[in-house]
Parts: sequence; C-alpha cells; structure tokens
Amino acid sequence: MKRHVFPIAFAIACVAFVSVSFAGDVPEQYLNASQIAGTHPVKGSLPNDSEYNGEVTITEKDGGIHLNWKLGENETHGSGLIVFNTLGVKYPGGLAIYDAYEMSSTDGTPKGVALAGRWVQEGSTKVNRETILTGASEDLGMSETPVSIVGTYSSSRKDNATQADGTVTISGDPEAPEKSVMWTVDGKESKCDAVQSGKVIAISSAAGLTLLIKVDGLEEGFTLEGYTLLNDGKIVRESFTPKT
Repeated sequence: MKRHVFPIAFAIACVAFVSVSFAGDVPEQYLNASQIAGTHPVKGSLPNDSEYNGEVTITEKDGGIHLNWKLGENETHGSGLIVFNTLGVKYPGGLAIYDAYEMSSTDGTPKGVALAGRWVQEGSTKVNRETILTGASEDLGMSETPVSIVGTYSSSRKDNATQADGTVTISGDPEAPEKSVMWTVDGKESKCDAVQSGKVIAISSAAGLTLLIKVDGLEEGFTLEGYTLLNDGKIVRESFTPKT
C-alpha cells in the first residue's frame, strides 16, 4: 500500500473544491468532503498509551462537516473544517487535526483517501494519534512533522466582522505537535489548546475552531492565513503577520 500526500501550493493560486458552504469565506481545498464521507474504521492511541478501535461516520450536514465516533459504548460528535489537504475537528473536550493521503496499491490502483491524525484533550499537552481508514487497510501512524511557526503575530480580519484586530502568540517546541496559543483582542487574553501538523495548526477556543496555515511569500518572509469556524457556523478569515 502506498500513500501520496495531496499537493499543496502555498505561494500560488490553486483550484478550490468547495465542500463546505458556510456563510462567509470558504477556504481553498484540495480535499473534498465527499472523498471522506461515509462510515469508516478508526484506530488510535489513548492518553494512557493503550490502543482503541471503532468507527467514525463523516457527513456533510447543514453546510458543514460533521463526525460521529463510536468506540465501544462511547459516542462523540464533532464539527470540522477543511483547508487544503488538512481536516481540523473540534469536539467536546478535545481537538484533532488530520492530513489526507491518497492511497494506492503497489500497482497504482486507487484505494481511496485515508486520514492520519493527532488529537489532544482539553487542557492537556499529551498528543495522541488516530487514523481514519476511508480506503486503506493499514495504520498510517503520525501525520506531518510540524514546521516552525512559534512566535507572536498581528492579526487582521479579512471581512466585515466587528471583532477588533489583535495578536496571537504561539509557543512550544517548534518541531513538536503540541502548542500553546495566547490570543489577545482589545487587551483581553484567552489561552487556547492547539495541535500542529506540517504547516497547519488547529486551535480550539470559546469562539470556535481555527486553522492557521503557514504561507511562504514569493520574497523572504511568511504569513499565517487563518480560517475560523465560529460556533454559529460562519467562517471568518484572518491574516497574521509576524511581529518584529
């Protein structure tokens, strides 16, 4: 079985597969929600390092992406947002981020899309793994190694939202998936849970779920482009510039 990461081109425009239709800005996507919709086997690790197996149902409903995990007698619901080839999910008491891979057999026959993920419990820095096997038959292990985005950024809303601009500080080991995020708006600080994979960090806050993507510029430097899925279903877009 082979896996191929979906192509990501951050410095140039790309085709958007619009699989979510919330009010507000919809992020560009290489992964279409219809590619991962359905009921699939899921396996992963718990904070005590024991293993679990079950199933997860992924659906498009009310313009959004919804996940329903069934692990034995336990059932959990979450809401998600796709940006490029990354799925971020917020659920009661936790946060998850997944990279999508196109799976194929050794002869190149397509085997569907699989999701390699990390998840954290609210208030914890213990990162756990999870694989959603939409078309694969193997455990993909952890997702992409984080790139360095630790630092403080000035944020600017890209719509007509009434919330004021502010700053966000991302701290932690640059190469580790667990991160600590402090959001400051109008002098008010809010500490948030976060987990990173590759160039994308997922942040859970009282307002909703945010995905920030590191975008390398054509010249030296970079920005973080952000999409927040608010609790009311609206998507808000923000741009984050490193503070000097």
